Amino acid sequence: MKIRNVLRHALTLALCLASTTAFALENFTETFSTNAAGWRDGAGNPAIWFADGGPNGSGDGYISYTNLSFASLPDGQFTIAIKGESGMSGGAFDGNWLTSGVYMVSFDVRHNLGVPAQFGIRTAGVKGGYGTAMLFDSLVPPGVWTRLTLPVTEELTGEETRTYEIGNFTTNYASVIRVQSMIVAPVGYGNTTNAYKVDVDNVTIRIRGTADLGDTVFTTNSPTYDRWMYQFNFSDGNRATAPTYMTDDPRFDYRDAQAYFAFVLTNGIPAGLGAENYQILSARFTAVKAGGEAAYDDTQDPWQSYLLEADADAGRPVELYGAGWRGTNTAWSFGENGDFPLPPDWMSNTNAIWKEIRNVYALGFKDGVPVDVSNNIDPDGTLTNGFDPKAFAIGKTDLDPGDDVPDETVYTFDIDVADPNIQQYLAESLNDGILALVLSSLDFTTQGGPTGYPEWSQKESVLYEHSSLEITYRLGAEPKLAITVTNNVRAITWPRGTEYALLEATTNLMGNPVKWIPIPMQSTTNETHFVTHLPQMLRSNVLWEAQHEWYFRLVQP
Repeated sequence: MKIRNVLRHALTLALCLASTTAFALENFTETFSTNAAGWRDGAGNPAIWFADGGPNGSGDGYISYTNLSFASLPDGQFTIAIKGESGMSGGAFDGNWLTSGVYMVSFDVRHNLGVPAQFGIRTAGVKGGYGTAMLFDSLVPPGVWTRLTLPVTEELTGEETRTYEIGNFTTNYASVIRVQSMIVAPVGYGNTTNAYKVDVDNVTIRIRGTADLGDTVFTTNSPTYDRWMYQFNFSDGNRATAPTYMTDDPRFDYRDAQAYFAFVLTNGIPAGLGAENYQILSARFTAVKAGGEAAYDDTQDPWQSYLLEADADAGRPVELYGAGWRGTNTAWSFGENGDFPLPPDWMSNTNAIWKEIRNVYALGFKDGVPVDVSNNIDPDGTLTNGFDPKAFAIGKTDLDPGDDVPDETVYTFDIDVADPNIQQYLAESLNDGILALVLSSLDFTTQGGPTGYPEWSQKESVLYEHSSLEITYRLGAEPKLAITVTNNVRAITWPRGTEYALLEATTNLMGNPVKWIPIPMQSTTNETHFVTHLPQMLRSNVLWEAQHEWYFRLVQP
């Protein structure tokens, strides 16, 4: 067939959501956020875990084979770099991938060989049998995180190097207990004893039709940073509990003792896409009472009730706010060791003023304007113009209002994502890669008085559960496909945020049905986009024009 020189491509998006079915396996990504999850290197030793430097940068953990050698391996032969065996990652990859509906498996890989290297993905069943090895025909450049995505299907476009060591597609994917990344010895590297480093992160399987993949849920069971924000707390972020209370001493903020929590998000949510591209559908924070005395109140009290000490209901609510900053502090720079500034004369002057100097404070909204709410009861010292701030959420429990709150009670804060100001705060936090929150309660106390206020578990506590966070979000940037050509080599690009989709190709849109064939993907990222290198048969000018016109679509089964 004579092919026209004009490239014609239909770049379509198919978000194909099948009916939900109960499967033995579930969508899972091993992020290696806290340890190596039992994974091993190619030599069978525990993989080395690193806390930072994964594909999402700071706070993104990953694992490595730090001593990979091609000794006794000729050029062009592969070796195992990183492997997950049966039971690793809690057995999340073990099972029948066919009946479970696994439609893809992917690894993020990086290496320091100094030259581009060929990688692959291998799965296997019982030891020594039912192995399936797939080598990608594009080379992975050194020093760059690259995502390898393998469709779990018998028919692939551009795939020439899949090997069934024993068995076939049906037998081999019916019992998977090993998931491994492979690397091939480049020319000149075989039979050498140099030691190289291969990194792996975000090992993923995705199940066909188990969820609306347009919405993503991020959860974490402990904050990355927490700190008691009280002027006389000199232990930084090392305390097991953080009390919250108020004072009427005019030297101090009314909200005298606050509790700060921050969650690094980059292990689960891509950062830096622009705040306008994040839509937060729900956000839930929990805090655990770990001491003190408090009566439960599930409604916000008017500011005048604190002056008159005439609360219409028993107890005081626990309020959640954002985090505001003074000076050059940010959630990233503050960590949990940032200071609470001291007045210059605090040692010599008992009347030193501590008001409105804290570096991180409870941030709420007054008439839609972000403000420090630490003194909402008495902003100017006149006791006449207080205001009721817009809190992010009020803590709820299973107790009845007025009940004494026992220790270990979990307070749930469902953040008001419908409020446009709070939505913007959350979107900016996801864009920054870290969400900072401040807990406050206006339980009255005096120096040396009874502890009639709650204390909150910190991540250092060994007696109580820690605070948690759950965010359901949607990335607003639609995955619009485009073709790029660099040095006569073609790639498909789309905005970041649709990481676990498959690229499919066809040469005929007139079929009934159209026969779409999945493409093994080797993808890198820039600040805004995924860039997927097409297989050899699709990416060069000569081969492209020797084929029919190609059409592509991005699919999330």
